[in-house]
Amino acid sequence: MTDVFCCKECNVEKPRTEEHWHRDKNVPDGFCRKCKVCKNSYRDQWYRDNWQKCQENSAAWRKANRAQFDENMRQWAKRTAAERSAYKKQWREANIDRVLERNALHYHANKDRYRQNGNKWRAKNRDKHIAGADASRKRHLDRYRVHAAKRRAMKQNAPGTFTREDIKAQLIAQNGRCYWCSEAFVGDNHTIDHLTPLSRGGSNYPSNLVCACRSCNSQKGPKTPDEYRLYLKEFGK
Repeated sequence: MTDVFCCKECNVEKPRTEEHWHRDKNVPDGFCRKCKVCKNSYRDQWYRDNWQKCQENSAAWRKANRAQFDENMRQWAKRTAAERSAYKKQWREANIDRVLERNALHYHANKDRYRQNGNKWRAKNRDKHIAGADASRKRHLDRYRVHAAKRRAMKQNAPGTFTREDIKAQLIAQNGRCYWCSEAFVGDNHTIDHLTPLSRGGSNYPSNLVCACRSCNSQKGPKTPDEYRLYLKEFGK
């Protein structure tokens, strides 16, 4: 049967176990005279009353025992890695707008440093960078297509812009088929084609965009719609 002991602070009887009492090697039965609730309450209150002194003592100990402190931190980081990672992920998901805003502000305030670090990393990890870029491109094909088309338009100083939603709407309007040859797209193998080529004064507005298979887009090149239709009629796809 478990012994029962009365706390010297709150006078409440509790089973003499580690659930209710801290260990104390200076006491005959190995447990403190005050229960955990009272000891913890006293400790917390003392810390609040002596906060400045605690900070100074901690700083002095870290300075005098730097190697031990660093080792303690490494061990703590190793023990809590999974728990901290899960908490960070959960917090980011719950505060994604705040995270994106903070990251954007930090990037614009340190743009040169980001570019330098990125260039250094890519130079040292060329194969890894290429593999990661290819994997990202496959995951976000629509985004890459839009980005590539916009870059081409910028080089030509073409007016207008569009979004991924515009391309999705165009795909639906074309029933998922190539604008030129009417072959059904398989997966995400469509490309963005400018009806009037950028090199010939075409715009980057949605009204000048269609979805085409890679073969037709490559064949069409800088041709106008009428020129490409004549080409298809004469030579076929």
